[in-house]
Amino acid sequence: MEHTAYGEQFFLRLDAGEELIESLTLFAAAYERDFFAIVSGVGMVDGLKFGFFCVNHNDYDVNDLPGVFDLNVISGNISRRGGMWWPHVHLVVNTPDYATRGGHLIEAKTHITMELWLSAPRATGITRQSTPGRPASYLSSRYVAD
Repeated sequence: MEHTAYGEQFFLRLDAGEELIESLTLFAAAYERDFFAIVSGVGMVDGLKFGFFCVNHNDYDVNDLPGVFDLNVISGNISRRGGMWWPHVHLVVNTPDYATRGGHLIEAKTHITMELWLSAPRATGITRQSTPGRPASYLSSRYVAD
């Protein structure tokens, strides 16, 4: 993994075999920011697990997709939840026959390389919150002036 800061913008490159969620967590821990927005990315993944949130049991139904996929779209963010970094990532990928798959990312390993561009204002106060009795979690902000 290689990462570089350019003011409030960041470049992150992952090498073959590096796990995306784990790498995003390690990346976020290297900088003193509250929140990172994933702006764009290109690359390939080798096998992945997508999740679809099921309100009835307040958890993700997970689907393993073996094989190599080309990354078309990545979106999401990295925030703190209970003091821990919490990547929330969605991907759209295509198969070798150009079919698309997409969903909430549970797990994916980099195939060859992945290049990501992220943005992070210095002080946002954004954190991930949970509400008892409410499914999933949400982002909450308390603006912090410079």
